Amino acid sequence: MAASRVLTKDLDSRLKAVEDRLSELAETLRRLEDQVRNAQAEAQAAAHRIAEAEAVANRIAEAQAAEHHSASNGNGNGESDDKLVKLEAVVGRLDERVEKITHTLIQQAHRFS
Repeated sequence: MAASRVLTKDLDSRLKAVEDRLSELAETLRRLEDQVRNAQAEAQAAAHRIAEAEAVANRIAEAQAAEHHSASNGNGNGESDDKLVKLEAVVGRLDERVEKITHTLIQQAHRFS
């Protein structure tokens, strides 16, 4: 009978340890799910910013094309061309940065899912 009590206590302590570990794992899983949701939201926001940056880049390209057309007709202004080129370069760099951030966030989201 005494051996039975010891065995029951041992089983109870093992069961408690398993339950504790399962609770820890469940909490870790909840945290990971939260991180995945946050990463997905950030990736969507970054994708939206990319779309906006592409729209701005398209508008700049159209304006630049119109400006070059005006310049070929003798109505151009070299200073505004320089400004457009600089602005286009800035938008291009921003677009690249947003794309890299989006790629990183998507990779992290896939790792956690």
